[in-house]
Amino acid sequence: TNVPASLSYFPQSIRHAALTSDTDSTIFTVQDWVKWMTGRLVVDDECNRIAATMIFFAAETITHILARMSANFGIETKRIHQIAMKNEFKFDVFVPTQVGKHYFAFISCQEGNVLIEYDLEVKGVHLKSSNVPMAIMKKAEAMMKDIMDAAKDGKAISIAEKLEQVAAIERE
Repeated sequence: TNVPASLSYFPQSIRHAALTSDTDSTIFTVQDWVKWMTGRLVVDDECNRIAATMIFFAAETITHILARMSANFGIETKRIHQIAMKNEFKFDVFVPTQVGKHYFAFISCQEGNVLIEYDLEVKGVHLKSSNVPMAIMKKAEAMMKDIMDAAKDGKAISIAEKLEQVAAIERE
């Protein structure tokens, strides 16, 4: 009933590298479970049902661990759920970059509400700088959407094609 204060004291746990991190959110992926259960990694009803189930389990586990941590700190029982992290977004496709806090993603669910159409999330000054001409930003956004559409459909993404698009912008 007493969770270790640090993961370094928890050597039997199975850990993987995180795609990204955030100081005020809990970020995790369910892609391994989806691939394990379906044998594929696409965005469709079956994969979404598995992802939603695993998201529920992970979110509830995080809530439980935070409550146990609060109890271990001596917080009175009626207040052990005051420390919480909400499940803000479900990204059907998440594309990290090599620059910290720079990514783009398709949001399909926000705070438990399923969106009718994807909302595009773009984070990082290098991906959405106001110093870049609007015409180039529109082409960059279109490229981001093309990449994510291919990923959600399980299609291959041609690096040669993307580099040619960038080269065409440079020549222009």
